[in-house]
Amino acid sequence: MGEDAAWSSVCSAAPSGTACSWPAVSRERRRLVGRLIDAACDEKLGWFIRWEGAGVKDLQAGITRLLPDVVKAEIEPESCPTWLRRPGQIECADMWETVAAIYGALTGLVLPEQAPSRERRSLDVLLTYENGQQQILEVDEKQHFTAARALTLECYPTGVKLGFDASRWLARSHALTGREPGGGFGKPKPPLFPGEGGRHRQRAFRDALADLLPSVHDWLPTIRISDMEVTAITAASGPVSSLRTLLGERGVPVVCLASE
Repeated sequence: MGEDAAWSSVCSAAPSGTACSWPAVSRERRRLVGRLIDAACDEKLGWFIRWEGAGVKDLQAGITRLLPDVVKAEIEPESCPTWLRRPGQIECADMWETVAAIYGALTGLVLPEQAPSRERRSLDVLLTYENGQQQILEVDEKQHFTAARALTLECYPTGVKLGFDASRWLARSHALTGREPGGGFGKPKPPLFPGEGGRHRQRAFRDALADLLPSVHDWLPTIRISDMEVTAITAASGPVSSLRTLLGERGVPVVCLASE
């Protein structure tokens, strides 16, 4: 679908009273998209997420904008706890052997005890609840379901606490194996992940770190929401209620959920 056709589709489904004049400059288009999301009430967020031009940040925004009505927490998008920015042997603590084994299985290399200084990352959302507990929330789009991700999931220790159904993530990763997106999605990411497909391995490894390390640092298990679940939530007649139910099932403490 071309940009003009996609925009016509957006406008036809947008909430009544929403301006839909299509700017000529890409930068202005992005600004307008932000205003359109702000103009949409919670019940109407689904129309934007279902637009064929919606991308990763739009999926994240669909969830982030619902969170103030769902959880009693400080909400920090695009942030990262210190212990997960460049975790090495010290930060991994009792999980070091597992983490090193996962890295070796992905690359055939030995994981250095200290992460390279150039390593940086951010997570979709950090939640700090009123009772002081903290939790990571990640939205996983299609590129998080790959052969590399399947390999990492298969290496998780028995009994590890997770904020998502690992069997479903594993099944979808197997289903999409061999269909990983190319281009920048799979480019080399030296020094830890050299070679073609490096970005896929890096992404899978970072997802594993975000799943395995919270318990070491007294955080609640990382919650994952898939792109398909985001679409279902935002398309629901009551997206706030749908997200509240899902987060409760995934491990947000009941006392940390906003009341109906």
